[in-house]
Amino acid sequence: MKKNNPTMAILVAQIIPMDPRDRKGCSKAARQLNRAIERWAPTKSTEKSPVMLRTASRALTQERHQRRRLSK
Repeated sequence: MKKNNPTMAILVAQIIPMDPRDRKGCSKAARQLNRAIERWAPTKSTEKSPVMLRTASRALTQERHQRRRLSK
């Protein structure tokens, strides 16, 4: 991508850790992948073409807390 557009900004989303009943260990694997993404993203980021990390689970947690406050 950057080869074709060296000034593009890239958003990388982390995985939302979940542990469904039929996939035990998914949450741990997702957290490990998220840590790897945290280490990887800065190595690909440049001033002209930043790689920005986004954590969807934080947004979900914030939304959940806002809903709780509104429902009280």
